[in-house]
Amino acid sequence: MAQQRSTRGRKRLTPAIGDEVRVPADTRNQFSRYEHFAATEWARQPIDGLVVSIREISSGQPVKVAAGPARRYVFDLLHDRTFDLRVSSKGNSQGATAGRPQRAQAFALVQRALRQLAGRSAPASGGDALAGPPLQELLDGWRLVRVCADDVEVREPGAQE
Repeated sequence: MAQQRSTRGRKRLTPAIGDEVRVPADTRNQFSRYEHFAATEWARQPIDGLVVSIREISSGQPVKVAAGPARRYVFDLLHDRTFDLRVSSKGNSQGATAGRPQRAQAFALVQRALRQLAGRSAPASGGDALAGPPLQELLDGWRLVRVCADDVEVREPGAQE
């Protein structure tokens, strides 16, 4: 679960495995192969997803929680499109409504599984975590996005936009 820290008088949440996060549209993804889905209709959209893995850049080690500025980490995010009924499988998107993939039954199951997985150890990579048990049985395909950015915001439960 996200940890809170104070940033100039306002609360800031620190991303942890299993948290729902957003990389704002105006934030550059420094992992260039994934820079905001270049040349697609999604290019000017924020990147929303669940944190599957976090790797500290300086040591190369996987961690459970990003302690400090986001730019010190590489995040593997399970993109919300994985649960979006407009572009995803029926199994992944069941229960979702347009623009609210978090309502999909699979979303809650995957989030819970990620948090349980992180309780044991930090996954080395998002791809490895999603391809292995218990996550491999929960999803019928997925979109993983690797992010290295100055701003990775934890979305508070119930936050709607």
